Amino acid sequence: GPVQIGLASSIKDLLDEEGPYFQADPTGNARSFWVAEEDGEVVALVIEAPGRSGCIVDYRGRDETFVDCDGETVPTEALDRYAVTVSTDEDTDGALLVDLDTVEPAPVPAEPPTTG
Repeated sequence: GPVQIGLASSIKDLLDEEGPYFQADPTGNARSFWVAEEDGEVVALVIEAPGRSGCIVDYRGRDETFVDCDGETVPTEALDRYAVTVSTDEDTDGALLVDLDTVEPAPVPAEPPTTG
């Protein structure tokens, strides 16, 4: 099921202050992700560029941009993401939950890589 990565309000504050950050897969598997903010909402971005197996997306803090394995800028809207919810359960109210079993497609399809 979904994994808890912290309080949604604290994560949002951290993103506002410091920008996106890398989150290793809390289950110990190979599903690490970038925690970022998009249109005021916290998102858990898949670190691999869509349709490009092995092409890891990195965050360049100095430029405040994500880049693919070729150094090309990638908007967050072009990255697949894990489903994110905020818990309303009594024991975990306000916790940010990331469902590592549910990958949602990028809202904006990525441009195919140019060859040449």
